[in-house]
Amino acid sequence: MTVTGCASSKTEALGYELAAVSAASGIVSAAQSIQLREGTWAWQVTLGDGVGRWIERSRTRTDEYDAQWVETEGDGRREYFAHDDDGNLVLRVVVEPADRAITFFEPPMIVAYRELSPDGPREQTVNMRVMDMGRPTRVKERGVATRTVQYMDDQLITTPLGTMPTKRIEITFRA
Repeated sequence: MTVTGCASSKTEALGYELAAVSAASGIVSAAQSIQLREGTWAWQVTLGDGVGRWIERSRTRTDEYDAQWVETEGDGRREYFAHDDDGNLVLRVVVEPADRAITFFEPPMIVAYRELSPDGPREQTVNMRVMDMGRPTRVKERGVATRTVQYMDDQLITTPLGTMPTKRIEITFRA
């Protein structure tokens, strides 16, 4: 399944072609992959047919849950992010009002490494604790999650908007 996202007004789905693939080179930094700034973004998730669900997210500064940023989706879902001492972007807490749940990651889960080189996968295992929003001392679930990130290769992608270089990062999350 191909999922295409676009941060623009409603339009036909953007098709793309893989124009070239080369060995991974250089380093991908957290600052390149996720730029933290306040604002609101909307994009459409499609299956290549121009039809799909619109997602709107806003990002603001916060100090809740020892985070620096909170991203809020239209349905009230909130994700709390911070930079750790090593410069990685980490996810500390997820609040899911629809599920009446707050999920804590211990240690905070790395979302973007300060630097990611092509020398092999980076893996992190964290403990997850899901608490009941209505009864904050009640643990609904607990378990272990493993997130693996690997810089696979460099790609040249052609879309109707032009050809652009990209870096392919594969992420696997198991919980």
